[in-house]
Amino acid sequence: MLGPLGGVQGYMKTFGPPGRGKKRFVTKGFKLGSYVVIKYKIGPETFIEYEGKIVDKRVGSEDKESYVELKDCLTLNPEGKIVAIEKMKRLTDSFIEECRFTDKRTETPQIEVFPEQPEEKAEEESSSVMPGMMPMPGMLPNMMMPGMMM
Repeated sequence: MLGPLGGVQGYMKTFGPPGRGKKRFVTKGFKLGSYVVIKYKIGPETFIEYEGKIVDKRVGSEDKESYVELKDCLTLNPEGKIVAIEKMKRLTDSFIEECRFTDKRTETPQIEVFPEQPEEKAEEESSSVMPGMMPMPGMLPNMMMPGMMM
């Protein structure tokens, strides 16, 4: 027992490499009530943009704990067209790539691009269940009893 608290005298604690840590809060200079466009990473090379007013920000001890909440959030595709409108959206700081100021839209936003859902896929799903039978969760068609099959 060499040090005042029983440790080795002159020992310094180190937590990872010296210098700036991994923590980065991209929306640091933006105040609550600011209208912004945030570029958000949803895949390895896939990004989506959200536009809205900042109503809440939290800075945690790690990127995963830090977030920004946008009110009246518009989801934009890469061409800048509105895909969806949400009342509130929480974005985690670790996936935010870029944040920039923008002007609030004067007109009421309308959805400009509708997600395409092929009708073939919907018909295919409905034909896999036999009429008059309820699908059971976790049960595959090949697990049915022989008397149940037609």
